[in-house]
Amino acid sequence: MNIVLRNASGVFQSPWYPHRYPYELINKCHWKIIAPKGKVVRIEFLSFRICDNYAQITDRINGLNSRIVKISVSSGTCILNESSTVHMAGEGRSFSTPGYPSHPGKGTCSWNITVSPGEFVKVTFWEMEGSSNQNYAEVYDVTNSRWKSLGTFARHSRVNEFYSIGNNVLVEFTSRYLAWPGWPGGFIASYEAVKAAPARYSCSKPTPNWWSKNVVTLHGYNGEFASFGYPLPYPNDVKCSWEIKAPLGYVIQLTFHSFHLQPDVVRLLG
Repeated sequence: MNIVLRNASGVFQSPWYPHRYPYELINKCHWKIIAPKGKVVRIEFLSFRICDNYAQITDRINGLNSRIVKISVSSGTCILNESSTVHMAGEGRSFSTPGYPSHPGKGTCSWNITVSPGEFVKVTFWEMEGSSNQNYAEVYDVTNSRWKSLGTFARHSRVNEFYSIGNNVLVEFTSRYLAWPGWPGGFIASYEAVKAAPARYSCSKPTPNWWSKNVVTLHGYNGEFASFGYPLPYPNDVKCSWEIKAPLGYVIQLTFHSFHLQPDVVRLLG
């Protein structure tokens, strides 16, 4: 499958992204990027989650050596009835309970994820099967062996993305019941190393797989707000709205400390 891209900019992705790709297709995908005359090609991987594969970049015109974009390294095996821990390090990869989407059995299993110092870990849960109160994953920041809970993910959870405080997180999955062979259970998730974590005052999405369209109401004499995931790049089709209410007798002054947008619109309604 050869795809030719000729525009000044664009986006390309693996088959069925962000869901799991069909293994029989992944070795057959080739993208040929032709830049306008006088320009060079810049490729940025915004998300990179693959299993036992890699992306190869080749400059055939100038004869430069190929560059291999690899996955992270992993050691250990998830064995729930032994409370085992899998250690992962690198830029990112996907991981799941054994045999997902089949139920993995009863017990606990953990994934200890480390990225380079100065970077943060972004953990994204794509799917979770099983009863919410019997089948769930807890995420902790464990940088410098100091445990801090970042949240819990279960089926129908509102939040499916978690960002570390430092460069080390632990994902602990717990299953409290046994199931018949073939019954659904467990999860599939991914992690990636990022340069920054979203500010606590940036707007967010209310539910997984549906971008935020809710209105955030701000009260008080002062405050801060930011676009989706700021200072990280925001995805397409995001709508963020804020309603600011000042105390009686006061006017509202807005100051933009940072303003970097694509051809989008910011509307101020009074």
